[in-house]
Amino acid sequence: MQQAAAGAGFGAAAGQLPADAFLDPQPPLARDAHVLSSLLQLQDALLACGRPAPPRVVTTVASITTAELGAGFFGALKQHAAAAAAPGGTAAGGAGAAGALLGGESLDFVAPDEALASLLAQAAQDREYSRVVHALLRGAGGCVLRVLPPAALGAEQGERMSIFELSEAARLRGATLVGIVSADGRCELAPALGARPGGGFTLRAGDGVVVLA
Repeated sequence: MQQAAAGAGFGAAAGQLPADAFLDPQPPLARDAHVLSSLLQLQDALLACGRPAPPRVVTTVASITTAELGAGFFGALKQHAAAAAAPGGTAAGGAGAAGALLGGESLDFVAPDEALASLLAQAAQDREYSRVVHALLRGAGGCVLRVLPPAALGAEQGERMSIFELSEAARLRGATLVGIVSADGRCELAPALGARPGGGFTLRAGDGVVVLA
């Protein structure tokens, strides 16, 4: 037993770790909480350094609920700060502080497990869909999925448009319209937008246009 203990001690001293030491000990929600905590610290640092605009941040989360909560919180924070910094507002930091806030187009959450599950489910349901995805991901000349501000397609905030107008604006710029991601993280695909009563929609602050380009 002493030899076994000595051997175990020697292995630890030599840098040998048990196999389960490489497994992530944190449960998914704990990792998500750590991500949100890090974003809050980043936000505090951005405001402290006086940066005029936030960087583009993309982070992964385990739960789509975390993505919705995070997008909603930072989006609401940015909208509140922008309203307070507007003429007649109550902000003391001015427009610079509001500009450094994360949210909207500057912050994206990705839930890999949810995205993969959705991709597999759609591929199983429609064989043609799997061929399209394979061509996009494997082909040397494949496209890139992008989230653009509406202004990149010539659209203005608060403007009411039809799906045909936005699709044509994307086509003229060499892209294919996929849908719209709202400021709170909800995604609505182009066919659903076209099926709305009246066939139109209004682009709001923080909305992003998803295109293949």
